[in-house]
Amino acid sequence: MRNASPAMLAVICGRKCYDDSIPYWDENGPTGSLKLPLFVVTHRPLLASHSTGIYHAVGTILDAVKQAKSAARGKDVSLMGGADIFRQALAGGLVDEIELHIVPVLFGAGTRLFDTLPEQIKLDPTSMLETPLARHIAYRVVN
Repeated sequence: MRNASPAMLAVICGRKCYDDSIPYWDENGPTGSLKLPLFVVTHRPLLASHSTGIYHAVGTILDAVKQAKSAARGKDVSLMGGADIFRQALAGGLVDEIELHIVPVLFGAGTRLFDTLPEQIKLDPTSMLETPLARHIAYRVVN
């Protein structure tokens, strides 16, 4: 996932990520004052209070990527989560780059990010940043 920046103009997430994050977001969405469009992969309506033009419900990951790319007008699209949506995008060949933020905590439950993949996916490391709280690693997906 990329941090929100001028190079990024759209964001995608799954319904669980949306539902879990609602208490922390307002009408501007996860990017705050940047007000980047958020495409939520879901088959259920979004909250009525989120009819500000920032939040968009879409039925599939493929539709989300198509609409987000159109909204981004050639700039980056970020897939912020969750794990199921990420795996769908990766399996569909829709991911160009992966950024992992590894923190020194192991969870005993939750959805595994790399649980099952249809085939081996090769990655080319592009950057790494070590901080006191996390290791940030970026990879380009090799096709």
